[in-house]
Amino acid sequence: MLRPTTTELLSGVRRGLAEDVLPKVSDGGAARQLRAALHILGRLERSWDRIPTYLAADNDDIAATLSLALADAAADGADYSDLFARLAKATSGNDPHTHQYRVHDARLAVEMAVNEALQGLLEDFDRRWRADQTLDPDLREQLEQRTLKLYMRMVEREAEAAGTDNDH
Repeated sequence: MLRPTTTELLSGVRRGLAEDVLPKVSDGGAARQLRAALHILGRLERSWDRIPTYLAADNDDIAATLSLALADAAADGADYSDLFARLAKATSGNDPHTHQYRVHDARLAVEMAVNEALQGLLEDFDRRWRADQTLDPDLREQLEQRTLKLYMRMVEREAEAAGTDNDH
């Protein structure tokens, strides 16, 4: 294992800046910028290693929710076959544009690409079923509840992964 760890490095830099540099910086723009940087370093210290797990959980949850919702809509007679195809493509992990994320770990880049594709698909599905007045009213209510609960889980996961779940 590499020592110091990323958490230890971030902690050391943050602590050194807070204890040794911040007291010597006069009030004003520089001090505000330093406090903002310290806040960001603290968030990174708490969360940098949560991102892969967050993305995997988010991807699994979005894909499972969409798969079930699309199947229910199809059973009700809706033709969302294009969305089914996009779901299959999104979860395949074969996005050639993963370089756009500027991360060094190829697996993380794939998770990021899958997440972006799934979130776009979720947005399109959400817009589409809400406009589809042919859907059964009970199904519409079910889709409303299912997507609302998914969005709430996504927000909770994102806050934890970003290190903002305990921000004060």
